[in-house]
Amino acid sequence: MKKIILILVMLSCTGLQAQLKTIKMKVEPLPRPTITSPRADSEISGPFVLVGKAKPGAEVTVNVVPSYKKSSSNKPVLVKSGEKNLYGPQEFKVRADDKGIWQAPLAEVKFHTGATNREIRVIIGQKLGLSTSETEQYVYKVTTEFVMSASVKGTLRPTDDKVREAFSVQLGTAPVPLKFKAETNTSNPFPIGTKDFKISGSGLKGCQITVKATFDGIEETVYETSKFAGVQVQTKKKTKDLKDKDLFAKSFTIGETGQWSVSSIDPMEDNGKNPNSVGYKKTVMRKINLTVSINNGSKEVLVKNIALTPTPGL
Repeated sequence: MKKIILILVMLSCTGLQAQLKTIKMKVEPLPRPTITSPRADSEISGPFVLVGKAKPGAEVTVNVVPSYKKSSSNKPVLVKSGEKNLYGPQEFKVRADDKGIWQAPLAEVKFHTGATNREIRVIIGQKLGLSTSETEQYVYKVTTEFVMSASVKGTLRPTDDKVREAFSVQLGTAPVPLKFKAETNTSNPFPIGTKDFKISGSGLKGCQITVKATFDGIEETVYETSKFAGVQVQTKKKTKDLKDKDLFAKSFTIGETGQWSVSSIDPMEDNGKNPNSVGYKKTVMRKINLTVSINNGSKEVLVKNIALTPTPGL
């Protein structure tokens, strides 16, 4: 990693004499930012939103570059003055929040007719004060059913009201899933069980969904055990409170079925070690906060905030 040396020159004059002082300041480079959604090994089927991690408060530069091999029949594409060229590189600048999470605007990409070897390359870097990072590149494959822009297959976008009406969130908790319609927001936590559950829902094809999850809870770690006559009689644990701890942030486009889902959440996780051994660690989630948003094209039309409390016995 390179280190930048800043040289500040201070000049103080006494009569005809000048004293020159040099102050050296080390500016440490930042680590490279990351993309958490879409995953680096995933395929892109249409307009997408990039979500990632960086230093809290950092400015993240995101370059989206369509990459493909042109066919011999390609004709020049005319782009009207003031319009975004979806066939070429696009740059976005966004700010990471106080948790280090950043989200770029909806990206729309087009490829020339007959183009082959289609990929989307995303190059990101971050800057905070005088410190910068090296860039990181992610490469995404493009599906054969790729929808070229947010106006799905050349048809008009649905109205915002239609998007809201079709949108729902479902929590796969036994015995009966809890459903929340689009117009419902809640700050009062809903009780759920302590077993893992899935988040899913419905929406209009081609719309973009973003799901973010954080939690409050505790982390217990066994740091000492004692035995008497070969039988374990005591374990000592240290407990750490967790507040607004990130679980995940994912973004994707709703497909043909009109259904969407994300990975299951386990409110009580451990590291797989023997509970009576040194190094055993368990995380207990006391409150899970979900933020689910939906875009109609590049416009965010709905945000739902859902609070959940894992409760034993449900």
